[in-house]
Amino acid sequence: MLNVKGAAVPPDRPPADAYAVFAPCMYRPTPERFRAKWAQWTADPQIRICTAEEDGRLLGMLVLRRNDTGADILGIAVAEACRRRGIGRQLIRTAIDSDRPDLLTAETDDEAVGFYVKCGFTAEKTVVTYPDGPSVRYRCRRSGSHLPL
Repeated sequence: MLNVKGAAVPPDRPPADAYAVFAPCMYRPTPERFRAKWAQWTADPQIRICTAEEDGRLLGMLVLRRNDTGADILGIAVAEACRRRGIGRQLIRTAIDSDRPDLLTAETDDEAVGFYVKCGFTAEKTVVTYPDGPSVRYRCRRSGSHLPL
């Protein structure tokens, strides 16, 4: 049975399979970078980590940072074998239900912008310059925690 929640995560270390699930949504992921990010997230009281688990396995994870105007999705990922089952949508719903942000934002790429639009976000295309060159990104916004997902 799928269990989606705003997880009480162990602050000292991430769940064993968290890196494998979350790495695809990181820029140049390594286990060391992920552990460093985890330490930052769990030390920040404005961060909420939502998880989706089934039979003790981590299937998906969303990292949310609350701010003065709402919340920013810092990353959302679902294990590749579990995609297209509504897990990402449930993670966003859990974040909305638990935090009730007036405005929810995310930045994403071509691969995931359609997912955000299906979840009720608007998307604005932009080009961001990184050390290895320019990249197309999308700034996604969703207003109103009361809106259906």
